[in-house]
Amino acid sequence: MDGVRLRHVAVLIAAFAAGFIGIFTRLIGEGTPSLSIAFFRSFIGFIFLLALVPVIDHNFFKFSFKDVKSYIALGFFFALVTGLYISAFAYAPISNVVLIDAAYVIFTTLLAHQFLKERITRKEVEAMILGFAGLVIINPLQPKYAVGSLLALAAGLAFACYLTYLRYQEKNHTVGTSLWILLFSSIFLLPFVLMEGVGNIQQSWFWIILLGVLCTGLTTVLLTYGLAKVKAEDASILLMIGGPLTAIILSVLLLGESLEPRVLIGGACLLLAGVLIEYRRKRKRIRQGKRLHPVHHK
Repeated sequence: MDGVRLRHVAVLIAAFAAGFIGIFTRLIGEGTPSLSIAFFRSFIGFIFLLALVPVIDHNFFKFSFKDVKSYIALGFFFALVTGLYISAFAYAPISNVVLIDAAYVIFTTLLAHQFLKERITRKEVEAMILGFAGLVIINPLQPKYAVGSLLALAAGLAFACYLTYLRYQEKNHTVGTSLWILLFSSIFLLPFVLMEGVGNIQQSWFWIILLGVLCTGLTTVLLTYGLAKVKAEDASILLMIGGPLTAIILSVLLLGESLEPRVLIGGACLLLAGVLIEYRRKRKRIRQGKRLHPVHHK
């Protein structure tokens, strides 16, 4: 296997690992508060990367005060993303959460147009219409799962803010950057742990460690390795499709969740819209000779 293919495989494995977030959250159970789970995910991921960064990223200690300010902002956004995302799994099926969350691509396009002055093409508008149609089909306001669906939608919007700010700061996906982000994310989430406690963490510590190591630390390392040769938009598409599909398949096989045709059809529209937007964005940037945008996992 040549180097380029190997790096594509690394991105695919990162997407596969990200698909376990909902599974591990469910296995941890309701005994541990969602925001405490989010804290441990960030903090364990931070510890994992801290052990590796001296070997992997020698530029970690080269930063300015301006960098620290941007890392604080990114840490806040990531804390918001992971807090909302993990909380959503407590109120809705995994398939609903991961598919509704895929709306982040639409939100990112709109935010980039508003704040980064990026032009939206007719093809992207058509793709966004398809995505919004998918949201209507899923119907996040359905009473049974409204709380979880709205939390997932809010997580998608928060992730769009996170990605837009990454693009504004022109931050690349590196282990060192992720380490700083996870540090400040942990700091922002720590007060919720002090207020809500850790619940029955002694019974679920194994799944919590896997959530931090596999879904955060290892995913960061694999994605950093893959992005050395894989184009950002290609990696975004792999993450966008691979993560949700993994989560849905595992939720059925391991947790016995049922799939609603309405959710699958609407989710397919959202994922297709995301792929079309990323594809058009890649072609537009290559044509204009611009640098491809940063990419990050959840």
